[in-house]
Amino acid sequence: FELSVLWWTRSDHHCASMEDDAFAEELDDQEGRAVRVGDEVEVQYIGKGLETNDVFDSSQARNVNLKFAAGRGQVSKGLDQAVLSMRVGDLQTFQFPREDGIGPPHAPLPPEDEDILYDVRLHAANAIDDLTGDTSITRRTLKASFSGKKVAIGQEVVITYTLKVKGKVVEQGQDETLIVGAFVQACGLRNRALRVVLESMKLEERCLANLTSIHVVQGAPAELDIEVLRIHDRADVGLFSDKRDPLYPHHFPELRMRVLQDGHGMSEAGLLAQVIGTYKATGPDEAEVVPETEFDFEVGDLGVCEVLFAALRKMKSGEVAQVVVNSEGVLRGETVGFPNNLPLPLTLVISLHKADRRWFFDDSAKLERSVKLKERGNQFFGRQQLRIAATLYTAAAEVAPSEQSKLKEEGNAAKNAALLNASACWLKLCCWRDALKCAQTVIRGGDYTNVKAFYRQGQAYAGLLEFAEAIRWFERVLKEEPENVEAAKQLKKCKQLAKSAESRERATQRRMFGGYHDERSLRKPRELTMDEKIEKYAVALDGYSSGSDSEDDGNLVEIEPAKWWKCQFRRRIVDFSGPPAIRKPRGMDTTEAKKLLRESEQTVKNPGLRKRK
Repeated sequence: FELSVLWWTRSDHHCASMEDDAFAEELDDQEGRAVRVGDEVEVQYIGKGLETNDVFDSSQARNVNLKFAAGRGQVSKGLDQAVLSMRVGDLQTFQFPREDGIGPPHAPLPPEDEDILYDVRLHAANAIDDLTGDTSITRRTLKASFSGKKVAIGQEVVITYTLKVKGKVVEQGQDETLIVGAFVQACGLRNRALRVVLESMKLEERCLANLTSIHVVQGAPAELDIEVLRIHDRADVGLFSDKRDPLYPHHFPELRMRVLQDGHGMSEAGLLAQVIGTYKATGPDEAEVVPETEFDFEVGDLGVCEVLFAALRKMKSGEVAQVVVNSEGVLRGETVGFPNNLPLPLTLVISLHKADRRWFFDDSAKLERSVKLKERGNQFFGRQQLRIAATLYTAAAEVAPSEQSKLKEEGNAAKNAALLNASACWLKLCCWRDALKCAQTVIRGGDYTNVKAFYRQGQAYAGLLEFAEAIRWFERVLKEEPENVEAAKQLKKCKQLAKSAESRERATQRRMFGGYHDERSLRKPRELTMDEKIEKYAVALDGYSSGSDSEDDGNLVEIEPAKWWKCQFRRRIVDFSGPPAIRKPRGMDTTEAKKLLRESEQTVKNPGLRKRK
């Protein structure tokens, strides 16, 4: 067999030209780290011939360490493969054929007809991350993070950065505050570039990003040295903030919460948790309008203002959050609330010291919690605090025992009751789609004869102006309960509205297209009688009898010549203005035409016919 050896390590070879005291630099904490493909490595090397021992290339002679990306083909094949087998701090000697020692065009050539030796010392290996997949944005870590908190879209970050273009500092900043994803361009970079870099970082991490010209505002390749100092979570904790849309006529206030200090709790407080803490408020001019006040109550207690209800259910124990309030209605509360006529926008700082949340694992405890949430929702519904009531009803439906539990029937009954109550809240808030979804969930869950769900669906479809579906569901209600007076009233009203809507649609179609087009227009029309044809085409035949010289006048209507004269005769009775000059129709003899004309003129002069006119 013929064995070809590309390279190997000679651990017993004495590196006379690279003694240990020739490398005075101290190794960093990377010592012992293995090299991976793509890492940026820093090496010091000496290349020489195996037989002649003549040095043809040396980084020590240039007094500059060589930096390159391992495994990317930026240096000779032998050196590239050798570095991948090393760890940081290693000093090794490699031997390989001459063809594997030929590097880029500007690199020195090894001696002819002999193998070569490389004495290599690996100083550093930094991981290079390709953030875009096309190497247009790469980064390497300068300072590792010991925190597990990563940067995400919508968060507020405080950063320190330095941007260099062609080695010159063009922009830098200290303690700059940014909202990830909410800027057009910042730090001298375009939105996408800076967002990609920030999303790859963690709290207290520092990295160096290399960017191509397409990502830089100045249009040139650049280096960005950036460090994330602080991360603040931001969220809209307003009740049903997703329904802040022009389609919803009712106002859903916005409550922007910014976390100032992370909590130590495992999860959010949620509903029905006993919370203990303090709050204070400042006005637009940062003047204190509400002093620091202690609170101790259960989330969801009757009389608690909406802003504390919405914010505390999303907080953890030990967390400090800042909430900006722009609506006065969410500050009202009987037992826990704020004074009237406070200046807006109001900045509220809430500090949650402790959240005593009770976990429920067994089915009986879940059923008890579901019933309690529903009863609490009924209290808020009676006070017309519909947003809080809908929140409690939705939570009651979610916490009810599932179909796989032993309390399946009780759980389904509690879930359906909570969903129907939530549907009633949505109907009062004019959120027709949400009301329809709750009622449909009840029916799809197996309760196919729930009259209340039928009635809620009919109301929702009526609000959506889908009267045909509304009529169908109200009829199903009357089929189950014929004596239901409210359903009968709603059915009658929907039929009237459907008829009015159809009339308006017909009128609109006539104005737009000259007629109403529906499924009846697709049927085969009935054959008209001769008298109906004469009446229908009287206006068209008026132009045929005006003495026009057009060759196409006779093609207006295909009627026999005698019937044509009859039509003209009736036309004069209805709209008499004296006998016009009548042209002979095609296909009629001249003598017959004169005779018919004479008879028609004598008939028109009859006084009885004038009186009829």
